[in-house]
Amino acid sequence: MEDYERDAKEFRRLFKETKDTADKLHQHYAEGANFTGYIRDRLEAIEPYWNTLVDYSPDDTDIDMAVGSGEVFLKSYNHKLNNLYDQLPDHSASLVTLASSCATFDANTASLADVVPVFEGKEIAHQPCPFIDQEDFSSRGNRLEKLDKSIADTYRQVWEALHGTRSDPERAALYLMRQTYDHFFDILAPDDEVRKSSVWKKKEGEKSELVTRVERIEYAALRHIKDEDQAKILSSSAKPILKVYNKLNQAHKRGELNPKKARKAVLAMDKILSDWLDALDM
Repeated sequence: MEDYERDAKEFRRLFKETKDTADKLHQHYAEGANFTGYIRDRLEAIEPYWNTLVDYSPDDTDIDMAVGSGEVFLKSYNHKLNNLYDQLPDHSASLVTLASSCATFDANTASLADVVPVFEGKEIAHQPCPFIDQEDFSSRGNRLEKLDKSIADTYRQVWEALHGTRSDPERAALYLMRQTYDHFFDILAPDDEVRKSSVWKKKEGEKSELVTRVERIEYAALRHIKDEDQAKILSSSAKPILKVYNKLNQAHKRGELNPKKARKAVLAMDKILSDWLDALDM
């Protein structure tokens, strides 16, 4: 094998350039989504007004003229939107391929980090792409949908916020993951049902009817987990789960968040939800 010396500076430059190119593409698509999302949302907001207006147009000449003007605008605007849509190349297949390749590289990196741990305390945890139809993130959303569609939508928004936005994405993801958690356990352990159970204790003071998060977790485990040993394990994990939950409260912190810590909290809670869905056999 021929001896050679790898150019470490060049390798780092290449990695940074590749990352910057990905960020440039992300900005391009995110800005496009912002503009088109605004257009869609405002049209949806003003549609009921115009639909009502058109009902009055036969009886009022001024209203009829306004509706006529609106009709001319909509025909022209819709034509422009359709032209733009038709001119846009469909990159979806290429993006799926690129994301899949990156996920493979990410998984290989995590495996390599296990075998060759070059730095302490900075282990690499593989994260599959949540937008590709595969076992893991996408199926988790489908499983949550069996409980309630809105909780599944909130869960999917976690990853849309984290990977799809550019302005403080970690804060939005923390908040949405906390909402997912709260909704999940509200469904599994409604207040009235918890209060009827043996895990609940009446409190002192003004909040005597309060149901704590620990009680909710314990009730959900004992009520819904068929495997008795697994139920005990999940019930006993209430306090560790709440430690992760408290980390999600970084969303309320004023000022700049630590992105790495925030993302770690999101992924930790995602793992907890996954464990519960597995135990629920959903």
